[in-house]
Order: sequence, then C-alpha cells, then structure tokens
Amino acid sequence: MNELDIDFSSFTLVGWLVGILSLLIGGGVAGLAMWLMVRQRGLDAAAGMVFCVTMLFFTTATFMALRYGVTRAGYIITRKR
Repeated sequence: MNELDIDFSSFTLVGWLVGILSLLIGGGVAGLAMWLMVRQRGLDAAAGMVFCVTMLFFTTATFMALRYGVTRAGYIITRKR
C-alpha cells in the first residue's frame, strides 16, 4: 500500500484487509504517541511531527510484516495482470 507502483484495483480481498489493518494499527499507535506527548508537553508542532513520523513508520512496518505473513501463508495480495 505504501509502494507507489501498486495498482489498488489489483488488490484482492486479503490485500485490502492487510492495507486497512496496517493503516488502523499505524494510526492507532501514532495517535497514542501523540496523545502521550500532548499530555506531557501540550499541543505544538513537535506533536504533529511525532504523529506523522510514527504513523508512517508503523503503517509501513505493519504492512510489510502482514504482507510477508499473508504471502507465507499462501494468500495472494495482488492479482496478476
């Protein structure tokens, strides 16, 4: 999902589930990190940057890990053209 060369129309149902799950996990972890930071320091530009960087990292890492696991289990993420 984070790779620009993927055509979203070629995702299978499993591919969409992996993509959505990685976004939810990445956003949840980033939201928690930002909430903890805002609670300690107040709302500032650093809190927004922490949210952005954390979400990008965890969404990408989760997507790669889920894609690896699902592929190893024998499921297909994208259809061949």
